[in-house]
Amino acid sequence: MNLSVVIVTYRVLPFLEQCLSALELALGDTNAEIIVVNNQGGDASDDLIQQRFSNIQLISLPENLGFAKACNIGWRKSKGKHILFLNPDTLITSRSIQASIELLEQNERNGAVGVRMIDGSGRFLPESKRSFPTIQSAFFKLFGLANLFKHSNTFNAYATPHIEEKSIHEVEVLAGAFMVVKKKVLEQVNGFDESYFMYGEDIDLCKKITDAGYHLLYLGEATILHFKGESSRKMGWLHIKRFYNAMLQFIGNNEKSNLKRWLLSCAIFLRACLAFIVQTISKLRAPLSDALLWIGCLFISAVFWEDFIKEYPFPPWTILVTDAMLVFAMLLFQFLFGTYNRHASKGKQITNSLIILILILATYSLLPEHLRYSRGVILLSILLYSPLRILLSQLWQRFGWIKAEHPCFNSNSYIVCPSIYQKNVFSLLAQLGVIDVSVPISDQTPKENKTYHHIIWIISKDSTFEEILESIQRFPKSTHWWHVAGSHGLVSSKKKQSTGRFLIPGKKSALAQPYQQNMKRLIDLLVCFLLIPQALLNQPIRKAILLCFNNKATMLGIRDLYLHTGIDKKVLIPYEACYPNASFPLEQLYLHQYDWLKEFNILLKHYFRISQLLENSRELH
Repeated sequence: MNLSVVIVTYRVLPFLEQCLSALELALGDTNAEIIVVNNQGGDASDDLIQQRFSNIQLISLPENLGFAKACNIGWRKSKGKHILFLNPDTLITSRSIQASIELLEQNERNGAVGVRMIDGSGRFLPESKRSFPTIQSAFFKLFGLANLFKHSNTFNAYATPHIEEKSIHEVEVLAGAFMVVKKKVLEQVNGFDESYFMYGEDIDLCKKITDAGYHLLYLGEATILHFKGESSRKMGWLHIKRFYNAMLQFIGNNEKSNLKRWLLSCAIFLRACLAFIVQTISKLRAPLSDALLWIGCLFISAVFWEDFIKEYPFPPWTILVTDAMLVFAMLLFQFLFGTYNRHASKGKQITNSLIILILILATYSLLPEHLRYSRGVILLSILLYSPLRILLSQLWQRFGWIKAEHPCFNSNSYIVCPSIYQKNVFSLLAQLGVIDVSVPISDQTPKENKTYHHIIWIISKDSTFEEILESIQRFPKSTHWWHVAGSHGLVSSKKKQSTGRFLIPGKKSALAQPYQQNMKRLIDLLVCFLLIPQALLNQPIRKAILLCFNNKATMLGIRDLYLHTGIDKKVLIPYEACYPNASFPLEQLYLHQYDWLKEFNILLKHYFRISQLLENSRELH
């Protein structure tokens, strides 16, 4: 066997399905095998492979062992002469496979080959070709000089700007998202270092291959699509910690000078802290800007009212306390209505704003009389705030501060699809509820003189994927959606820093509504407080409380909750565990008849059994 493809996946089913569908098209009649290693398996990814891709070898692991260890398990089970390590959030072409193997076989000392990668909008990913990290490159990266002078061989040496994007060149580091390695080379260097969990293992492997006397080659003439980072969607402190700990580990293993090692460690630590601060600010910027707008409207209205209508000044402490309460109430109501979760249509924004503002007036009326300084000021603030709030929401969407609403493919969209599949594509989009009859569809690339909000690309054996990858770069302002013929959904990723989006049949449910999700979050926090007495003597409960407080888990749910609702958290107590004798499908009942009050009642009912239920939870082991 000439080739074995090893894919390590972790809770990215929509992207995995597209990846495997594209991979089968790319392989064609190639003598190859596909091995999928599912970290913490037993989910819908296992079902997909067993039902639709029965020719693929599935290795379902009971827990998440990390990328390096899972890769080693996969390639050691393989039979191929060459091993392709492939990320599940990629779409590849037949040329990328064939050309890589041909280049690898040209010289006995060629050890591994990587290709040119672009993101979901056609932008080149510089990690396609890199050099080993040094103290100088770490310093320039830390202080932003690498981004400021992207084409400088001095300030951005890590990204090797001297190597042309579409050239063939020897490099020091290839990306683990697509790397073809000779199996005998892997056996010689003993594969990946399993002390790396998720990041840095590809850099370490490249270092071991070059130290063994082999060449690493960058093949810029072949291109693949990499949506980037879907297995680490939750970009929290854990992600930052793992990423920068991997960098520190690599430096510790490969830098002999104590002074250089110390300086690099300091630089990496500072970079990690900066990344955490920037990420925290990015999460809070929407509600903070909203709060500032509301405070500004209250202040301007109070000054206007005081100067032109009411002659005597308001007591400062009264204004301060009342405004603080109203700002808190506004943020709470906006949170419960899901304002900061997803961008809504203008009509829905207006409706939600009216309801929220009525609730604010009601809140004001419930305040003690000595704090109600002027109902007229509140009404004037509302009149000023309402139109500005809609404009602010548009800015949030433009700058990507909140998730975009579910798309509607209409006359401002364009579908590129071979004519033989057009009927099937229309049927799928209608099933997803995201298509309008006005959407144009053609087997030709759209004209560049018009900007489309969305472009849907259909990949099939009758389409030329290489040409499509070149075409998308001409539409940088569009959101590109991808569907491989035969799959059951669409995937998209606007930027490499942002979480990818997907549309699959059945994703819509009661729990997919922002209001229900936010109330579910509040229920989790409330139950955690109620469990504190039990937590003093029970370790699983302590772990569960910590996970819920950090927004990494939810107390109650179903398997593959993310696929149906978009809630990307661990489920600590399976819904079916509360009803062990049920004979009807509990999953559909939970999704489509979900109510946060009902969930709260279930958790209260099982309050004294929660420790037992958590002890059996696979997420806590």
